[in-house]
Amino acid sequence: MRLADRRSVTRFEIVGELWASAEAMETLRICNLAPEGALVESAIPLPVGSVQPIRMTQGAQTTELRAA
Repeated sequence: MRLADRRSVTRFEIVGELWASAEAMETLRICNLAPEGALVESAIPLPVGSVQPIRMTQGAQTTELRAA
């Protein structure tokens, strides 16, 4: 079973492009998204339990949040 399959809340696969970046300004791939969380792929492992500022951009709309 994949880690994403164990979630208790439904997540939605991203269709098209939705970009995010970490403080190191790394571009991340958002695999799925839900109001309670998201699964992202990063070349740099993020520390377990850390809080990361995230900026997501789609077209002209940008959303900034803190992810734990």
